[in-house]
Amino acid sequence: MSVRVLLGAIALMVLASVGTAQDHAVLDAIARARAAAREGPHADRVTIMVRTNDVIRFDRFEVYTMGAGARRGARIDLPALEVWLSSTSEHASVTARRAEGAGRVFHAALDAPLHIASLRGVMPPIPAPQLDLLLDDAQILGVPDAQWHAEDHDGEEIVLRASTSAGQTTLVLDASSSRPLRAEVREPTGLLMRLRFDPIEAGDPSAWAIGIDGKRVVSSIVDLHPSEALVAPGDDFPIRTLQDAAMRPWSIAAALAPSTPARGPEERYLILILHRVPTPGPKRTRVLDLADDAISASSGVRQDLTRRSRGGLGPRGSGVRVLVRPVACLKIPGARRERIARLARRWSLDTGGSALLWIVSPEETIDRLVPGGEVVVAIIDDQERLVEAIDADRPEAELRQRIEHAIMREVNLVPDDIPAGDPSAPPG
Repeated sequence: MSVRVLLGAIALMVLASVGTAQDHAVLDAIARARAAAREGPHADRVTIMVRTNDVIRFDRFEVYTMGAGARRGARIDLPALEVWLSSTSEHASVTARRAEGAGRVFHAALDAPLHIASLRGVMPPIPAPQLDLLLDDAQILGVPDAQWHAEDHDGEEIVLRASTSAGQTTLVLDASSSRPLRAEVREPTGLLMRLRFDPIEAGDPSAWAIGIDGKRVVSSIVDLHPSEALVAPGDDFPIRTLQDAAMRPWSIAAALAPSTPARGPEERYLILILHRVPTPGPKRTRVLDLADDAISASSGVRQDLTRRSRGGLGPRGSGVRVLVRPVACLKIPGARRERIARLARRWSLDTGGSALLWIVSPEETIDRLVPGGEVVVAIIDDQERLVEAIDADRPEAELRQRIEHAIMREVNLVPDDIPAGDPSAPPG
């Protein structure tokens, strides 16, 4: 899911509510949770499920928090955006950049401590109660402290619940550490959000900051988004059909179709090695060598995941099927049969046929993934969405690691406490 889709869905879930009498259990639970948040540094991996109109999407991000007296700091690593929050008793700042490290940053300086309200003045809401607890605000996940009711579950968990005309919110805290474990937000429209928080290594807080020196500072976080022409992770892959070496249409949907007969849960991924085809010479040799290395790295990942998934991978115990194909991105004058035939002989399938696929117009293909890239590895899931686009101009071992990490992140994305067959069931 792209950061625009993720944050857009989240923005719909900020609840309006009215105050009611607080009980001592709520006061005590929230006070201890706020104190725990400020003892840091802490770090959590947040797994998020959003369901809208019977469409379910999963994503994952990390949130890092620290507190020392009046000083607060937080780092949020979203799928395509990194955010650094810094606050003292007198001033605060918000800094953000795209995860790929482009030369632009967003930076806002505030002449007051950071609060949720001021944060939402510069960026969309982030579904992380860790932030609400860290900052000096009287609300969590958009719900005022006065709205919650507390339940103690066998001394192991404290469940805070709030119900208003705007929806229902549940936050589950660990009774011993007072740290968030999971949360759920439901709205009468049918919109559902579930969150799970898994502790991860916090690392060195001094490395969390995002610098602005030497960067072009933009005035709005929206200005960090790539051009609408670019395809971001989570977006629908813009290509549906390519041509094979025999000049026949080759359907991505057909390539990603489920295995028959079905043998249990299956994760399906297509890895396309898109490459420009320069005129003959040293540059062409270099590009084709890069493509060879990318195919080798991708094929190694395919073989490894096929072997490992025989016993099931991820929370659902899925088999993983990966298809690897090279794609020549040709300019129209170069899309000649003899050129395609020469490329077709370079890469073969186990069946003896050519593995080559091709398409015209690099500007509408490879440049929409990695502008200016010579060889790009595009990983596509079985919903025909882009998982990740990776510039292949890097050592083969590093490229293989990036490809495998991207696929395994998707395989592990479905939380084991969100039943696949009943997404509306309440959390345990």
